[in-house]
This record gives sequence, C-alpha cells and structure tokens, in this order.
Amino acid sequence: MIIFERERAPYSISTDPARLDLDAIHAFLAHESYWAAGIAKNVLARGIAHSLCFGVYRAGAQIGFARVISDYATYAYLNDVYILSPHRGQGLASWLIECVLGAHLRDVLRILEVCLVYDRRARRYTWHLVVENGREPKAWPGTNVVAVDLGEIHPAVVGDGQQATSISCRERRHEQQGHAKRLAKLSKALSRKQKGSRRERRLKQARSRMRAKHRRVMRDMEHKISRAVIDVAVGQQANRIVIGDVRDIADGVKLGKQHNQQSSQWNHGQIRRYITYKAEAEGMSVELVEEHYTTQTCPNCSKRHKPRGRKYTCGQCGFSTHRDVVGQINILSRYTTGQVGCLRAPTIIKHRIPHNLRVMRRRRDTGQSVMAVARGTGRQSREAAGLMNFYY
Repeated sequence: MIIFERERAPYSISTDPARLDLDAIHAFLAHESYWAAGIAKNVLARGIAHSLCFGVYRAGAQIGFARVISDYATYAYLNDVYILSPHRGQGLASWLIECVLGAHLRDVLRILEVCLVYDRRARRYTWHLVVENGREPKAWPGTNVVAVDLGEIHPAVVGDGQQATSISCRERRHEQQGHAKRLAKLSKALSRKQKGSRRERRLKQARSRMRAKHRRVMRDMEHKISRAVIDVAVGQQANRIVIGDVRDIADGVKLGKQHNQQSSQWNHGQIRRYITYKAEAEGMSVELVEEHYTTQTCPNCSKRHKPRGRKYTCGQCGFSTHRDVVGQINILSRYTTGQVGCLRAPTIIKHRIPHNLRVMRRRRDTGQSVMAVARGTGRQSREAAGLMNFYY
C-alpha cells in the first residue's frame, strides 16, 4: 500500500497505519463524540483495520483522525472525522478533507471546492462540497413552450394552451405562519428576561434552532415544488419555460398587516432559482415575462376584471375558471403574441401536491432516498451526525 503524507508545519497528515494511536482515537470517539459514544475498543480496532485511515499529527502526537470505507471506484463512505478542540480554528479539518478527497478518491468524484462552514443559527458545522459528476445537460428535443404563474397560496400553475397543472402546497403557508407565531411568542418571552442571564441565552439558542429547522423545512418544500414544475414541463415536451416576473410585487405596496406579512414570506425568488437550474439540467431554457394584468385580463373577451378569491369570473362574458390558470395562460399569451388576452384558457386542469404530510416522499432534489418519512421521531440518523456518503 502506498503511504500518503502531507506536511504543513507544524502539522502533518499521514495514512501510515503504524503511526495511528488507537488509545487516543478511542478516547475521543468513545467519550467525546456523539455518533460513536461508548464504542468498544476492539470494535473500533476492527473498523480501522478494514478502512483507509488518515491521521493528523503534531510533534508526533495524534490530534485528528478520519477514516474512509471505499471500493476506490464508485463508492466512498467518510466517517469518524475529528480534530481535537485545542487545535481547531486553523483550517485543519478542511485540509484533512481535501487530502482525503484529493489523494485517494479523485476517481470517485472530481472535487472542485471543500469548505467547512459554521451555521450560527443551527449551531453546527457542515461540509460544503462542490463536485463535478461529469453529467452534461440534456439536448431536449421538445419544441413546446410552457408558462408558469407563481403564487403565494398555490406555489405554481404550469401549462401550455391545452392543459394546466396547479401545484398545491398549503403546508408551505401553514409552516410560514406557524413559524411567525412561534417566533413572536419567543421574542415576547425574551423581552422579559434579564440581559445576559442564563435563561436569556437558552431562549436565544432555542430561537436559533427553531429558525434553522424552519429554513430546512422550507428548502425541502421548495425543492419539491420546483421538481413538480419541471416534471410537468418535461411531460408536455417543453424546451422553454416562461415565468411571470414578480420580483417587484411587494415594492412600496401597503396592503395591511396580514397581506404584507404574506408578501414578505413569499419565497418566489428561491423557487424561481430552483426551477432555473433544474430546467437547465433537462436541456430547457427559462425566461421571465412581465406579469402586470395577467390575472385580471379575461382570456375569453380580453376585458379586465379584478377577481376576489381563488375563482375568476368575468363580469362581461361570464367566463369562469381558476384565477391562477388565467394568470398562466396570459403569461403565455404575452410571451407568444406580445399582449394578454389573446389565448383561450386551457380546458384541462390538473392538480398536484408535491408535499403531502400524510404520505410524504423524499425526492432526489434534497439528496435523500425515495422512501416514506416518519416525522417527529426526534432521532438523528448517522448521516445527520456528520457522516457523508459519496456516490458517482
């Protein structure tokens, strides 16, 4: 076996098994780590004997460790990574991961960048890796154009002139409103505590954890919503997606406390970015179209009518349909003809729920396997405990 060694004075990294200090490794993993707490020394020794191990040393003493289980072709499992606390804050963990990935796993993944990032809200470290998997964007043969109307209640309505699909996710709005209420309750409790007290520090920590969890839940929903949009576009043989431009919808507008809160919590920009990069991976392009009056203009008689509620009913001709379907077809009309009201609304309207609490599915967009999810178990998986899987 070829021994890998790197030096950055006064530290060094080596894969020489003879230099490993089993007692030091066991002392940290069994007594200081949470993912291997209480592990037996003989079990750890067997794991080390069948793994590729990297040791970090200073003046002959071992101050860091990482081990890899890999077939050196398509799979690598990295775990038991640590740096002793007196030596942290010097970039040793990032250097260790760079050595692990660059020296022996370069054929598994092409690593472009590795960063160890501290999330202040979640109070945890996470690895940010930029990898290149060699996949090229698809040359999509479709010729159709689909329009997307983004909404605050229904995240998106996507379709062409014949069929529209409403992507429903009321759980997203429920999560946003519930988070706002919980945050207000916690802020009220904080205002009553003495500055610098132990109780105030604990409440601030709870607030940070709550915000971090809310951000993860919202990101998961937004990935599922954007994937549902792309699936519809692929099913309709589209090579271009046009999205209504709502970037300035809340600029200088005062609609009252409730509506202003809803507008400020609407993450339309994030969903648009997710749709864009997923569409590019499928070989489709994305363009923005001005959205003014798209929801108010009747696609049947071209007269303007400001609807109330989720149903659009024209006061002139009596045409009636879902208001977001009106927005979707008018976005498509403005893109293809230059003005709204020139295309008839699609007669086929379907509905999708990409995020269902009763039967929730994990999607590939968030790096999770397709399996049922049990919420509220309170347990943390080994992968969530700082372990990483790499698949080519």
